[in-house]
Amino acid sequence: LPSDVTDVATLVNKDPRGVPGRSEGLFDNKDFPALSDGIWYLHVRFMNSNGWGPTAHYALRVDTTPPPAFTVRVNSGTDNDNPTPQISYASADPLSGISFYAIFSDNTLIATTTADSFSFPPQKPGKHTFRIAAHDNAENVTEGTVETTIKPIASPIATLTGAQIFSGEGSLGLSGTSLPGTSVQLSLKDARGNLIASTVARVDAVGDWSKVFTEPLKTGGYSVEAVAVDGRGAQSLPAIISSIAVQERPLLTLGGIGITKTGLIWILALFLFGGIGGGIYLGRISKEGRTRRVLIAKRDVTNTLGLIRADLLKVLDAFADKKLTEEEMARVTYALQHILDTINKTERYIVENISEIKE
Repeated sequence: LPSDVTDVATLVNKDPRGVPGRSEGLFDNKDFPALSDGIWYLHVRFMNSNGWGPTAHYALRVDTTPPPAFTVRVNSGTDNDNPTPQISYASADPLSGISFYAIFSDNTLIATTTADSFSFPPQKPGKHTFRIAAHDNAENVTEGTVETTIKPIASPIATLTGAQIFSGEGSLGLSGTSLPGTSVQLSLKDARGNLIASTVARVDAVGDWSKVFTEPLKTGGYSVEAVAVDGRGAQSLPAIISSIAVQERPLLTLGGIGITKTGLIWILALFLFGGIGGGIYLGRISKEGRTRRVLIAKRDVTNTLGLIRADLLKVLDAFADKKLTEEEMARVTYALQHILDTINKTERYIVENISEIKE
């Protein structure tokens, strides 16, 4: 309040030029009773030694009512293959006015706008619910919804190319056919459904396409989803290639069987534990009775383990730097084959000697 003011007069009504009629004393704030919806005006004037001054007016717009209900319409229809449907809607608020519209697709906020129509970005095929929330300037909200079905285009055909897929190598190749004028979006996923990589294959004029995932993969199971997309952004339902197995590349082949690095480690472990077990068994027998055949069998097992040990040391030496050259690969193959030959030559003889030992 100015320092010379001695009286204050106030009035609230719906007259934009209302004038307070009497003094209410000296104060600088006041609580008024609740007002109903509509446009109200606060009028204030001051008095000093020269009399009453001019009246100041302040508009109060009270709006507790949501905007009126409205209809949402899909301009291209509610059942077609248009991936970017346009919707129309219109609402009005006689008190505070419409502030903005919030646009939702399947409960996901897509955009906010002040326009009374909206074109969606490309939507996936299937049923969708479009929801429009009209917000007025007093933060009241009214919603309208419409359901639509977007039809898919034809799905692509996808097949694996090449033979086995080995871990640590980027060699997962795919090929197939799709509608001319489309592209094929490829998604590579692991056994848990996690996305590993994605790429796009171009479709030629006759509908053929091919693509190779170059990402090195770990050992395990994978799947690929292939989705066709046309120039409008319309999509197909996914074509899925499941049960894609990525394995270790064999280090060598024995007897027509590929042996991987992991398999080789298991083989070496079995040889070692088998030799230790045989030695313990014969040692136990020799304590119970040192017959001639026991001594012979023990000697033969000792000699066999010596040969196997020597060959295993060669294999372990080749693996010392965790890499195998062609020369080292040849030595490993020879050593493993020699181990098998040693076992085969002595197995029958030792078994026959042990079986003739009398307890």
